[in-house]
Amino acid sequence: MTDNENFDIDLRFLADVNLNITVEIGKITKLFKYIYNLKEGDIIDLKKPTESLVDIYLNKEPFAQGEIVVINEKYGVRIISLAG
Repeated sequence: MTDNENFDIDLRFLADVNLNITVEIGKITKLFKYIYNLKEGDIIDLKKPTESLVDIYLNKEPFAQGEIVVINEKYGVRIISLAG
C-alpha cells in the first residue's frame, strides 16, 4: 500500500468527538513587570508581519497554516496548507 492510496472508511462514529482548535497569531516573551503593567488599550507587538500565515493546532498538535479573514465583521481562518 502507498501513502496516497484511498481508503473507504466510514468515519461517522467520530462525528460527535470534540476537538480543540487553536490558532496562534504570534508569540512573544516578556518580563513579568511588562505584563503586570499592561492596561486596557495597550498594544502587544507580536513582531509578525500582518500578511504572515498563522499556525493552526488540533489538540495542541500542528495541523495546518492559514490566513486571517473577516466575514460579516467576524474573524475566521482560511486554511492554506495542511501539516504533514
